Amino acid sequence: MIEQKEVEELVGRGEFDQAIELCREAIDEEPGKSVNYLYLGRVYVAAGRKKEAIRIFRDGLLFEPNARIDDELARLGWRDLPPFQSLGREHILNRMVGRIMRLLGLK
Repeated sequence: MIEQKEVEELVGRGEFDQAIELCREAIDEEPGKSVNYLYLGRVYVAAGRKKEAIRIFRDGLLFEPNARIDDELARLGWRDLPPFQSLGREHILNRMVGRIMRLLGLK
């Protein structure tokens, strides 16, 4: 199990690569525990790697609900995935289908 204090100390010293490695080891040992993804996501945020943090937070939610991950995502201001993930967010199909979904109250 990951030691939050150890991760926080590494982040505080700016040793992001070591903190990431520690979190990744915890995920490898216990991939179904969302708290491991929470800590890794927080390290990515501290390192200025927002996109990676959002991806990791979402991965953690696939295993189990976690209110702290929900709070982190809300704080980061993340958006829902586009309707057609293989296309860019700004692709005309994603923009139009997204608008239609919002009008219909589906999003």
